[in-house]
Amino acid sequence: MLEDMCAHGVLWSYKTQNASIALAEREHLVEVLRQHSGWSVDEVAARVVFTELVGNVIRHAPGPIDITLECDGESVRLNVGDKGPGFALNAKLPENMLMEGGRGLFIVSCFATHVQVEKNNTVGAKVVANLPNKPILAQSLTR
Repeated sequence: MLEDMCAHGVLWSYKTQNASIALAEREHLVEVLRQHSGWSVDEVAARVVFTELVGNVIRHAPGPIDITLECDGESVRLNVGDKGPGFALNAKLPENMLMEGGRGLFIVSCFATHVQVEKNNTVGAKVVANLPNKPILAQSLTR
């Protein structure tokens, strides 16, 4: 189920019972970011954060996923929720950097301006990542 909304608040949301198909929505999210009036969000960072967070749900909490893109006038946030066992934020590189897992949240923390994990009351968790942005007006003033 897709919804496109604007004005400050929810810009876009996507929910599905199968997290593995959510990766296909990445470019739709980027298109919504491009159309968000007054903001210029780093599209590379947005793609990386989206891919890592959705990939983590696919690997660690397969099943339903709830993705929301929000703007409060100060930041653009990507929220990715799941129904898995929940976890604590540990955004550091694993000791063995060649290991197959353990780098995703570190990568997200490098591309996002702020990352936090919110545990749901019953089951699952939501990762909230602020995407790097800069108001368009400020960009034109710094050129």
